[in-house]
Amino acid sequence: MKTQIVRSLVLLIVFCTSAPAAPSEVTALSEPPVGAECVLWVRKDAYAMEELKFIGQIKAVHKDWIVMRHQPHEVWIPRTVILFIEITSQKSPATP
Repeated sequence: MKTQIVRSLVLLIVFCTSAPAAPSEVTALSEPPVGAECVLWVRKDAYAMEELKFIGQIKAVHKDWIVMRHQPHEVWIPRTVILFIEITSQKSPATP
C-alpha cells in the first residue's frame, strides 16, 4: 500500500513538472491580428448576461479597445470586458 502511494506521488510529480513541447506552428501574438475573422467573448459579469459574444472581423486594435465589424455594425469593445478571442480565420496582409 505504501509503495503504491509513493509510486503514485512520483508519477504525479513527474507529470506535473514535465512541460509538453510547444507545437512549431504556434506563435505568440501580442494582440489580435487586424483583418482576422473571430469570435470575441465578453465576460459574464461585465453585462450581467448568460453569454455575450461578437462574431465578425477585427478592424482595429487600440490600447483600450478592440474594434470589430459585427454585421452590419462596427462595435468598440473595451479590453477590460473581453474574456477571450477565438481567431477563426486570418487574412494575409496582402489581402484587401
